[in-house]
Amino acid sequence: MRIIVVFVLIIGFFACEESSSAMQNPTFKSIKYGTSFGECLGYCNTEVELSSSAISVKIRSTAGDERSNTASISEDTYNEIVGGIDWENFTRLEDVIGCPDCADGGAEWLQLETSDTSKKVTFEYQSDIKGISSALSILRSLAEEHRPSED
Repeated sequence: MRIIVVFVLIIGFFACEESSSAMQNPTFKSIKYGTSFGECLGYCNTEVELSSSAISVKIRSTAGDERSNTASISEDTYNEIVGGIDWENFTRLEDVIGCPDCADGGAEWLQLETSDTSKKVTFEYQSDIKGISSALSILRSLAEEHRPSED
């Protein structure tokens, strides 16, 4: 009888551990990131869309012009971004943190979509947001590296 109880406890432990891991590391259907500046002339809005193998960077001007650039990214880079997201923390964040774009300080946002949920968080430009700061650092660099020319 003791063996059965121990076996059931072990199975239960691993089942809980698996569901906890799945909550922390879901499969993302979509990862989007962007910046905006309200009182700006020129290309003031940037939107980045990421897949496991590509990045698309769009910039929009206040006049409505749009430029875009698409490039390949490595699976390692994608995995580094995903690994830099604390999903549980992200889902608990307020939809708006601080005062994004107040006094034209700029705003940033990150939107993550899984098979059953979508969450977007907007925050002050260049803020360090707990649980996603390492992913943001990589996304910021990629957005700058693959930003289309304004010419």
